[in-house]
Amino acid sequence: MDTIIIRRAILQDIDALISLYIGFHQEFTARHRDAFREENVSKQPGGKLGVVGLVVSREAEARRLLHLFLESEQATIFVAEREGKLIGFVEVAMQQDHPGLLSAIQRSDPGYPGSFWLSDPSYRKQGVGRSLVIAAFRWVQEQKAS
Repeated sequence: MDTIIIRRAILQDIDALISLYIGFHQEFTARHRDAFREENVSKQPGGKLGVVGLVVSREAEARRLLHLFLESEQATIFVAEREGKLIGFVEVAMQQDHPGLLSAIQRSDPGYPGSFWLSDPSYRKQGVGRSLVIAAFRWVQEQKAS
């Protein structure tokens, strides 16, 4: 098995993250067709469409939000990388309303992982998802400790 690296995303990952968010959007909307209907999005807090929806409709705005997210000290994205290619991600933020989070999906309390996705179902049985979530929780603990 090839080595899979879990690390924090950096600004140079935005293009690859955009691709992952598109895959996430396609899978999510296939399972939950009503979640991204315009009338449902407008009922969300602040009436904003989160990054996943923006990737599909307004890529420039999605890039801006991902940029803000990755530069923040209160939020981060952990990625799984295999052979130089990003294969999954998990978002985590210390603030519930941090820009760039998926507003179209209800998040848990601040300090817990938000959006999570792996590009290939086979990675789900290799512990990649677990490794991403563990990295996110460790980051949260570090933030609370400082």
